[in-house]
Amino acid sequence: MRRINEDIKNEKFRNLYLLYGDEEYLKQQFKDKLIKALVNEGDTMNFSKYHGKDISDREIIDLAETMPFFAKPVGADGTQYRVILLERCNLASRSATAKKKDEPDLIEYFAALPPHVIFIVLEDAGIGRSKLFKTASSAGVAVEFTMLNDADLAKWIGAKLKAEGKMMKQDAFQLFLKMTHANMSNMDTELEKLISYVGDREQILSEDVSAICVAGVESKVFDLVNSISEKNLRQTLDIYQKHLALDTNPREILGALIAEFRRMRVIKELYDAGDDYRTIANKMGAKSEYGIKMTIPRAKLMTISEIDGILNDSAQYLQQINTGLLNDKMAIELLIMKYAGKAS
Repeated sequence: MRRINEDIKNEKFRNLYLLYGDEEYLKQQFKDKLIKALVNEGDTMNFSKYHGKDISDREIIDLAETMPFFAKPVGADGTQYRVILLERCNLASRSATAKKKDEPDLIEYFAALPPHVIFIVLEDAGIGRSKLFKTASSAGVAVEFTMLNDADLAKWIGAKLKAEGKMMKQDAFQLFLKMTHANMSNMDTELEKLISYVGDREQILSEDVSAICVAGVESKVFDLVNSISEKNLRQTLDIYQKHLALDTNPREILGALIAEFRRMRVIKELYDAGDDYRTIANKMGAKSEYGIKMTIPRAKLMTISEIDGILNDSAQYLQQINTGLLNDKMAIELLIMKYAGKAS
């Protein structure tokens, strides 16, 4: 990200930018930054965009060979560029298909682009060993976009709040992370709602977050897992019924429960071996330390055998669901009754 910001600041651009990864918000932000720096608003003559798999390599290469015409002057020497955006065209696995169509190979073309064209390519995660990635890394720049860590999220949110003349207390910030941490696009939307909700009031409180922010399934399951680990049967059933009342899909809840208990098992093993939450986050490759820190107290309340029991029973229930012997709602209730009601 720093390299793209430096290119924009210095007005010295490479001919190929590959933006990939699972954090869509950041990819879109940097795509827009590049386009704004390179293209006059409304210029459809020198800016072209393609979306989806059904594209022609030959058509795009022919377009790239066309010189720009009255494009935006960039830098001290007023260089003009033709800018081509390729968004989710699945180029990482498309080269062989293109050759079968007796077309030139777009990725091979990327290796030696004419100086007057700039490609901006957006792809999903999982392309690290592809020909596209290797070509972009050598001929241009390839940047992976993932969720920011907690420190960078705090800076990002803090800057947005400061621009609106707002502040957020630490407890409210931690609750906000818990309820919106699925992706930055969701965080941005919920932050806008919060700022609007508090009106002229400067301070955003945890009560505001609770009242406005909509938790994803993973965040909702946090309280459910916490209650199961505390062996509080009544509270666990109450939380589960509230999820159902909000029309949360039971299959999604079950999937999130399984994922969370798998994660908890790894965290517990590392914690019992003497690692602190920062070390655990590093070993697990977690961008956020917050989730690790919040999981440790729950993991301490359960044994490895209990967690294994939940995972084994869940696998059995899933098999019964897939064969029609059990429905997903009943599967979760069986897990709750067996493990939230179990004596410590």
